[in-house]
This record gives sequence, C-alpha cells and structure tokens, in this order.
Amino acid sequence: MKNKIRNFDPRFVLVTVPVIWGINFTIMKIGLQSLEPIPYNTSRLIVATIISWILVYTLKGYKKIKLRDLRAIITVSLLGFALPQIGITIGVSLTTAGNCALIMALVPISVIIINRFIHKTFINKTITRGIFISFTGVTLVILGTNSGLSISTSDLAGILVMLVAQFCSAYFTIYSGPLVEKYSPYLLIAITMTTSSLVFILLSFNSLVSVNWASLPSTAWFSMFYSGILALAIGNFLWVWGVREIGSTRTAVYSNLTPVFAIVTGCLVLNEAFGLFQSLGALIILTGLIMTQRGQRPSKYAPKCFSPSEIVNTEQNKVI
Repeated sequence: MKNKIRNFDPRFVLVTVPVIWGINFTIMKIGLQSLEPIPYNTSRLIVATIISWILVYTLKGYKKIKLRDLRAIITVSLLGFALPQIGITIGVSLTTAGNCALIMALVPISVIIINRFIHKTFINKTITRGIFISFTGVTLVILGTNSGLSISTSDLAGILVMLVAQFCSAYFTIYSGPLVEKYSPYLLIAITMTTSSLVFILLSFNSLVSVNWASLPSTAWFSMFYSGILALAIGNFLWVWGVREIGSTRTAVYSNLTPVFAIVTGCLVLNEAFGLFQSLGALIILTGLIMTQRGQRPSKYAPKCFSPSEIVNTEQNKVI
C-alpha cells in the first residue's frame, strides 16, 4: 500500500485534505444541531480511533514501537492534537468564527517560526513569500463572509486560546515528520486518535452518558461518521504522509485552502454567499500555494531533525 501511495504526486494527494476538512465544517454544523460540542467531538474521535486501527491491521501498518518512540508519539498526540482540539472547542465559544478561521490560517507561519528557531528545515524566500501571500488570501476570504472579525477586549481570551491551538497544530505538523519516517502513517494516526479519545472521554464522561443516543437523528450519526472517518482518520493520515513526502513547511500551506472549500460547501448546502472577496481570496491562496511548491528544494546539508524530546533519530524530512 505504501508503494502504491508513493506513485501519486503528494501535491495532488494533499489537495484532497482541505477538500475533506472544508466539507467537514458544514457536516459538523449539522451534527452539532443534535449534540453539544464536547460529546460530539468525543464521539467522532472514537469513530476515528476504530477506523484508524482497522486501517493499521488491514493494510499491515503495524510495527513494534520502541518505548522511547512511544513516549514521543504520545507527547506529540497530546500537545499537537488533543490540546488543539480542546482549544478550538473553547476558542469558538469565546470569539467569532472569523477570528478562529484567521488564526488557524497562521499554522503555516508558525511552522516557519518553529522550523527556523530549531534550525530544522531550510526555508527560502520564495516559500516564505508564498505562505504570507496565501495568508493574505485567507484574510480576504474571511472578510467576504459574515463570520466576522473582532479585536475587542471580550474576544481576547478566545484569541489567546486559538493562538495556542494553532501553534500546537504547527507543532504536530513538524514533529510528526520524524516519527512517520520510522512508523507507518496509519499507526501514528491510530495512536494519536486513541490518545485524544481517552483525553476527551475523561473530560466528557458525564455528558456522554447523559446523551440519549438512540434518539439521535440519522443526520447526527452521518455527521459523526463522516467527521470521524474522513476528516479525522483519513484526513490526518494523508496529512502526516504529506509531511513525510514534502516536508512540514510545504504541507502546512495546504491548510489555507480549507476555508475556501468550507465556504463553497456552505454555499451549495446551506445557501451561504460566495462573493467577490471569496473568489479573489481563493485565487490569492492558490497563487501562494503554487509559490511554496515551486520554491527551491531543501538543501541536503540542512541540519538533522529531532523529535520533541530529541530521542527519535531519523532521516531528514523527504521532499519531492
């Protein structure tokens, strides 16, 4: 299976991830009409965990994990995935949707900052410019919606929570790279989903048992299964696979396409508007994306990368 995936250009495969994640916003809105945010997130994480382990064993992606590597994977899972999930859930309730979307668009920029700070990946000016151009496009897309941008004092707590969440997401994008060099993306995502599920179950146990699951409409179940299977399990598997193939910096910028597909889906399903600002913003995002993918390839003399605890030794992130 690994060789079959490698036959595809990672840049084209990665485009499917923001498509899945963009559609997921509309699907989640449907599910959240019947469930509170925390129980909903917990249920879709449980679905993702089950699917991820099925993929591991069906596609023979299991490999015995060294104890030191397992500690690194759990650390990345907790700090880079579970914590952002909690942060986004809280942040959305404390500030506007526009603020949340714009802050999450900072992930590629945070990847640059972290990579440069630890001297992990060679990043040239073309790639950096492409990422900032892409961020500009996201800003235009959001300005063209009615989700709203706000910098009032009442939004400050939500903005700070979202900033931490996006920085942790950047952390996951970077540090999943050396781990996925040693272990299959299926296995890494399975452990990530398992760890995150356990955290959410502990946080939401009382609300989970109080839900009348038998009375949930079919739309809620469809939402949970779509979000769990495609957005969490498949989407994140493709994401860490992309990190392995083209590096964390050039993978991260694909996330800026997510708002475009989210708005297009909302337009088609929820009759939301798609106007001039969104169209112009989408073109600018694509321009920035193309720039990052055409940027000079990382130098083979770039410094070696390490895991969060500097205990996972592996090869430099591969690029195409």
